[in-house]
Amino acid sequence: MKHLSALTVIGFIALAAPTAAHAGGYVGLGIGANAKLHGDFATHFNTADTSSGRIIIGHRTGPLAIEGSIYGTEVNSVTARVAGAETSVVAAEVALKYHFSLQGRLEAYVGAGLNQTWIADENADVMDDGFSGNGYSASVGLKYNLTAILGKAALWLDYTHTEATLNHANRAELSGGARMLSIGLSLGF
Repeated sequence: MKHLSALTVIGFIALAAPTAAHAGGYVGLGIGANAKLHGDFATHFNTADTSSGRIIIGHRTGPLAIEGSIYGTEVNSVTARVAGAETSVVAAEVALKYHFSLQGRLEAYVGAGLNQTWIADENADVMDDGFSGNGYSASVGLKYNLTAILGKAALWLDYTHTEATLNHANRAELSGGARMLSIGLSLGF
């Protein structure tokens, strides 16, 4: 039993150990396909033959990063309640991410954030005509630093689970979320 406790402590220390020194700002772009919706979002929309995307800007010091992003997915309305052509679910978010080294230039990260989410069609004024509300997210990912090839660049694979409750003045509330898998590139500055 003492052996198992010691191994657990060593495991936590290894996970909490800082990665190689990283500091500075970065921007990035990611793409994905067919986000998985749940809750009211899945009742009123589907994501067949759609894409998702993410634009990020952040600053990292050591293993900790603060990141702002805009991400979302195209959706197809399946009910008249929220009908509209070219409909999207979009979120603007602020998140914290913690990175830890796996092997060489490969890192993993976990993150959590708060977001403002909205749904609007191509003709909607989001502030007046669309659903909007607040939510939160959790993410995990892998990041491969391309420092030897492109300077402060990295390829990443991100899985984000987001939840939100959206309101509209003339309609009932929508609660639900999306799970998105994105692959992207970030460039440091």
